[in-house]
Amino acid sequence: MTGGQTPVVERESWEMPARPFAVLLGLVFAALIAVELYGFATGHLFAQDIWHTAGLARLWRYLRIFLLTSVPALALAPRAYVPLAAAIVVVGTALAAGPLALAATALFLLSAWTLGRRIVDDGILATLLGSSVFILLMLTLARTPVNYPALWTGLLLVPIVLDLRGVLHRLAAAARAWRAWQPGAIADRAALALLTFVLGAHWLVVLKPETSADGLAMHLAVATNMAAHHAMTFQPSRILWAVMPMGADWAYSIVYLLGGEFATHLLNFAFLLALLGLLYAAVRPWVPRATALLLVALFAASPMVQLVTGSLFVENLLAALLLAMLTAVWRFGETGERKFLYAAAMLAGAALNTKLAAFPFVLLAIPFASWEARRHWKGLGAARCLLVLLLLLATALPAYVIAWHLTGNPVFPFLNPQFPSPLLHRTVEIRDYRFHQPLTWHTPFDLSFHTARFFEGLNGSFGFQYLLLAPLAMLSLFVARRRPLVCATVVALAAMALVLRSEPNARYLYSALPLLSIPFAALLAWCGQRQRILHSALIAYAVAAAGLNIYFLPASGWYHKDFYAHYAFRRDARERFLDEEAPVRAVIAYYNREHPHSTVLLVTDNDLADARGNVYENNWHQYDTWEKIQNAVNLPQMIDLARAWKLEYFIGRTSAHSANEPRGLHQFLTQCTGTEYEQGGVYLAKATPQCIAQADSANGPPVPPGMYDDFDPSLRFDGDWVHSDQFADAYQSSVSYTNTAGAEVSLAFEGRGLTYVFTRAANRGFAEVLIDGVSKGVVDLYAVQAQWQSRYQVCCLSAGRHIAVIRVLGRSRKESTGAFVDLDALLVE
Repeated sequence: MTGGQTPVVERESWEMPARPFAVLLGLVFAALIAVELYGFATGHLFAQDIWHTAGLARLWRYLRIFLLTSVPALALAPRAYVPLAAAIVVVGTALAAGPLALAATALFLLSAWTLGRRIVDDGILATLLGSSVFILLMLTLARTPVNYPALWTGLLLVPIVLDLRGVLHRLAAAARAWRAWQPGAIADRAALALLTFVLGAHWLVVLKPETSADGLAMHLAVATNMAAHHAMTFQPSRILWAVMPMGADWAYSIVYLLGGEFATHLLNFAFLLALLGLLYAAVRPWVPRATALLLVALFAASPMVQLVTGSLFVENLLAALLLAMLTAVWRFGETGERKFLYAAAMLAGAALNTKLAAFPFVLLAIPFASWEARRHWKGLGAARCLLVLLLLLATALPAYVIAWHLTGNPVFPFLNPQFPSPLLHRTVEIRDYRFHQPLTWHTPFDLSFHTARFFEGLNGSFGFQYLLLAPLAMLSLFVARRRPLVCATVVALAAMALVLRSEPNARYLYSALPLLSIPFAALLAWCGQRQRILHSALIAYAVAAAGLNIYFLPASGWYHKDFYAHYAFRRDARERFLDEEAPVRAVIAYYNREHPHSTVLLVTDNDLADARGNVYENNWHQYDTWEKIQNAVNLPQMIDLARAWKLEYFIGRTSAHSANEPRGLHQFLTQCTGTEYEQGGVYLAKATPQCIAQADSANGPPVPPGMYDDFDPSLRFDGDWVHSDQFADAYQSSVSYTNTAGAEVSLAFEGRGLTYVFTRAANRGFAEVLIDGVSKGVVDLYAVQAQWQSRYQVCCLSAGRHIAVIRVLGRSRKESTGAFVDLDALLVE
């Protein structure tokens, strides 16, 4: 079939009469266009901070360079266009990322391809199958200190060496086929240019060092930990995600050992290319080559694709594995060859071994695979079906068995109330409470135009085409009911519904998005045969949506608003980029050099990937650490934590000093640390022992009997207190007051009694008096008229040292006009 021909789709596959369906499709399409126009008119999407000024200028520069080079190449030498583009990418990657990173990624992919071909011949399926085997092998070895570069170089070379002649023959055949491939008509070349432009935009951001929170806190951290210790030393008792499924992180660790950080980015980009290749193969039987390339470019232009490709996420591998699983099921249905069903089982297991989000997709695919197995039962049989099940379990279960063995919960740290683990209190439920939108009829509109409600991006960053593709996917079932089409539609829509009902984070929908292009391709095929005007309108919409998506590419996150680094191909590019764009990594690099083997608390940015030594995180990833910091409501309690953990250094952002830090931590950082190094708003602070000794009232010297005014330095105030000396009727004319619930004032003393001196007034609330942590009563400070120097006495204490605390409860009787509590003085007797 030539590129300009329309694929042959049998007439009998069209189920519904043409005219009624064309009217229905046209009305639905017009209505959806109206809804999108309404979204743009009311959403003010272009008023958002989508691009930084420099980033937008670089986008136009990239567009100009691309047009000046691609248009002549496609016009004059179309056969050389793809090889030339690939050569530019290879050379540019070697210059920006280094030849070692490129070689490590190429070795992994070549070895995976060679290994996977022992099961299936398809190049992309084989590569993903081989990757699945290496992921399982790394999972097996990860906690054993044997993961040296030499070991993994040898393991990757084994499949190649065992089939060296076949590898060389297949590489030569692939090169010949590549050289022979040529875009045909103008439509082919335009679609190819669009796809190349989008991939080039992703490639440019791939060449930047990692800056994403997820990448630095987990995905790159696994690889750097493996390289530092030759095993993964993270334990679930300290870091909750240490036993989560992390198939992509195991793959990243392999190439990191051989080629460093950039190798992980290149492998992630390769997984995107595999996903796009599978998508092209899935839509190509329905539509001409130009339309297939356009549909692939439309998906690739989705802003979320740049988020998960330009930064180190796992969604590209997960989506590729799931689409490969479905592709293998469809191939088995078409051919009856058992190898494809075996491959589907292994790919499904690998997906489950990569992320919990694979469960709805795999569960929904099982009925379709079972139906195909029933159709080919004579060539399959019970024994081979059992083998398929064993392959699925063997590739999927190891991560969950390890989690159950180490924590008592196979999906730790999730579903903790259902699978209680001794590492977490049974009441703790780990969920992302930032995004909790209910699934309603307007959810598709909100995903498109109120996207910030569903993940950490700007409105409009989900991809504008999906508001149209999801309803059209259901319509496609009226005219074409081929099993792959039904499977893709049902799995995509049902999985999206399940995700949105349970964890409505838009990023978790990523694996369903390419599947929606398959029923759209079927509709385009139907329109191409029966409704040319409607077909042209749908194509025009796809082109327009791709253009809008390209403009919104950086809106899906906060990491690529400057687009590419303008010095990406210089030798000092990485250091310059970190200094300018990721100062936290530069500060941690300074800390690692100057204070190796010390203990540090990451206050705000959880860059576990770079930090060495004993690292604590003020983040739910280290839930026990985070919870204790949250519960340290005053300076003495935070001092106790610092001593228990032997904290010496603190890394955080100056802008977060008061806004996001718990009260005890904030007081500790402001009173008991000094800045040693600062860059780009990120500081490295060192604890000051003198401050700790003076500030810790619980361990400081107690005061003797006497009257202690609220301005006395022996008192320790925690919380937002106002101190004033403008009250003539108060003791020594001063009063300290607050209405902040949980605020406290404490005093260490020696004596047998304590009197709390305060002011009763109409705006007063309740205060609790505690001695040595034991409540001695709740004091109601309310009175209709002011009553200065009122007293509440605690007597009959044992001789010796005591700690008195006055705690603001933040509530009052209904007659009161406020909930203020004040301290005038404390009398020790």
